[in-house]
Amino acid sequence: MIDKNFDTLHKTLKINSIHFVFGFLFVMLASCSKSKIERNPYLGEVRFSYTINIDLPAYNALKYPQNTIYIPNIGIKGVFVTNQGNNRFVAWEAACPNRNPLQCERLKCASKSGNDFIACETDTKSYIFVVCPCDKTVYNLVNGSIIKTNNSKQQYPLLNYNISIAGNTLIVSN
Repeated sequence: MIDKNFDTLHKTLKINSIHFVFGFLFVMLASCSKSKIERNPYLGEVRFSYTINIDLPAYNALKYPQNTIYIPNIGIKGVFVTNQGNNRFVAWEAACPNRNPLQCERLKCASKSGNDFIACETDTKSYIFVVCPCDKTVYNLVNGSIIKTNNSKQQYPLLNYNISIAGNTLIVSN
């Protein structure tokens, strides 16, 4: 009799434990929220790989922190590569992220003048801001964020590309 009651109790506890585990897992998974990442509808996927030797004169500015170079003919409208310092580099698409690339020029380097930003006449090497010539939105090349905008609609940050580092060689790719 005791063995039968023990077996019944054991089966009940086992079933309840299984229900508890599944219930707990369900609650945990249901309570997890995924942050919704919206894909930029203006900028499509472009596959490329581009090698940069920073010892070459064209890329020599990348040896110094806070310097940026513009590389045309890769990505959608070219790519900006910025030295963040401490052997860290970032690469950004040069197409305005909030405009159709066919209807807008590429981003231009910008410098801060008081409380405003002014587009550079030519791409210098020491800049960390770019401006979209179509809507005047200003972006930070260190982190891709929007610095200034007059647009109240959904705004997308700069499109980031991968960078691999091997000595003085950088490989920018998507």
